[in-house]
Amino acid sequence: MKRTLIGFLVAGLVLAGAMWLRTHYFSEEARIRRVLRGLLADLNFPAGTGNVARALKLNGVMDRFTADVTVNVEDIVPGAPPLTGRDELHSAVLAAFRQLSSCAVTIHDVAVRPLTDGSENARAAFTISVATTTPVLELPGQEFELELQKGAEGRWLIRRVAVVRTLRR
Repeated sequence: MKRTLIGFLVAGLVLAGAMWLRTHYFSEEARIRRVLRGLLADLNFPAGTGNVARALKLNGVMDRFTADVTVNVEDIVPGAPPLTGRDELHSAVLAAFRQLSSCAVTIHDVAVRPLTDGSENARAAFTISVATTTPVLELPGQEFELELQKGAEGRWLIRRVAVVRTLRR
């Protein structure tokens, strides 16, 4: 009787562990969160980072976007037209990487909207704070909303980035 009870307990724990792994590591929401964490890792670089390391980080950033990406940051930079396409985004990120000697991006409050099974599109919202050695370019906290699209290889790619309007003005 005790062996049967222990067997059921072990089987229940294994099943609960498998379900936890599935929801935290193998679900579409977990994959989207990994894309955001990877983007965050590529945007961060300490002072003294060499040009080769920055080029690798730039390539890592650009690999996470679709070819027809749209980035709208008009609420942060008044009058700035939206960046359309990977080439314009590449130029903007390259200019930022060249201008900054260090960059520390922190992501807060990530919320991925529930996905229906088999959906090719998703939404995510989060708050970002950016600390740099150039005080003018620092961002104490700004909300962003992303639209993601599942690519041909099954990877989630960012298709649209928009700043969420806040009460500050």
